[in-house]
Amino acid sequence: MTTWDSYRHRRKVFWILILTYLPGVALAAIAMQRWTGSDDAAMIAAVAWMAAYGVAGWRCGHFPCPQCGRPFFIWRFTYHVWTGQCLHCNLPKWADPSTRDIAAPSAIDSDDDLECPLCHQAIQADEDTCGHCGWSYFVRGG
Repeated sequence: MTTWDSYRHRRKVFWILILTYLPGVALAAIAMQRWTGSDDAAMIAAVAWMAAYGVAGWRCGHFPCPQCGRPFFIWRFTYHVWTGQCLHCNLPKWADPSTRDIAAPSAIDSDDDLECPLCHQAIQADEDTCGHCGWSYFVRGG
């Protein structure tokens, strides 16, 4: 299984848990209520389903980039679900890092500077905006 196949699997589990929440909790609550006789069965089923959903979401969000190994969708304390490239090394989503002819930025090995995904100029680690083109990780639409 390739790393992107792993991400597809994580994303599929995440969406299955979202889309099956209401019917799944209802069926589990009915079954648990009949088996245990407890009226709290729906609450137990709902909490268990939400916990599974939370774990699946965490696993999707913390997917490691196939090229640099850092979380693909996370920049500092923010999560950018719709990004089309790694927020650390700029690897395009779904790209094979072994065939990529663009060298990864030196920021992978150092926390001093990062590379702007638009103009590829250095961004200081303590800054959130590129001083050259004005691109910001926080204003970015996703």
